Amino acid sequence: MGQCFRDNRINPIHEGTYGIQSLDLLGRKLWQHNGKGLNLLMQRIQKTLSEIHEPKIVELAEIYKQHLATVQKTTQVLGQALHQGKVSEALANSGLYLDMMGKTILSWLWLEMANQAQLKFGTSSQAEDQTFLAGKIQAAQYFIRWELPEVEHQAKLLMNLDDTCLNMQADWF
Repeated sequence: MGQCFRDNRINPIHEGTYGIQSLDLLGRKLWQHNGKGLNLLMQRIQKTLSEIHEPKIVELAEIYKQHLATVQKTTQVLGQALHQGKVSEALANSGLYLDMMGKTILSWLWLEMANQAQLKFGTSSQAEDQTFLAGKIQAAQYFIRWELPEVEHQAKLLMNLDDTCLNMQADWF
């Protein structure tokens, strides 16, 4: 089965592991124990979102929620494809799914850090603390506004069960 590895930041020696991990996530881990792990993750994410009340972070959380909905829908579509026996089609772009899920999880973690930073921002009088906290908020803003939106394009390819990579032939290289 073909795999597209778009992320050229990965050292080629790790691509095999990346592919195996992506196949394991999408083909097995998400669905273990009737999706209990995925459900627990979504509960933790929802808990974080419910704890955000600072206006600057609420704005980032709203952006995050839109992309999270796309990731959830994509996961459902791929799960249905697997359930219908379209295993090769659903798993053909598992590396792309792993990247999409990674962006989603990292954005959630940045939201948590930004929320905590915003809550502590006014409580410290030390300039170093203020600078550190401002940096956390800015980094979260960057990741959620610049990196996370890539999941929309990834989701389109995944939900359409794009077969570009699947249909690649070894002798075409």
